Amino acid sequence: MPQVVTLPTGVAEFDIADDGTLVYVVGHTTGAAPRNLVWVDGHGREDPIDAPPRAYTNVRLSPDGTRVAVEIEGDGHDIWVWDFARKSLTRVTTDPGTDQSPV
Repeated sequence: MPQVVTLPTGVAEFDIADDGTLVYVVGHTTGAAPRNLVWVDGHGREDPIDAPPRAYTNVRLSPDGTRVAVEIEGDGHDIWVWDFARKSLTRVTTDPGTDQSPV
């Protein structure tokens, strides 16, 4: 059974697309450790996402399931967007403050 990252508050790091597909952050603890993003279909089959390992947290799928917004811990604590079709990770925020909980 894979380990879904869970915050100290008890919140699990996952989101579900409109079609029922699940995406979650793999890991055992929170913090700035590299993690992987994974798709899980309605039958429980896992499919790793090609996004590079990063300190992902707070994952949110776009309504059409084509992108996922994530908070990446570490330098800057910024919001990034992974585009599934382009297989690209784009930084959305760059200010010096902590950016979190994308929607």
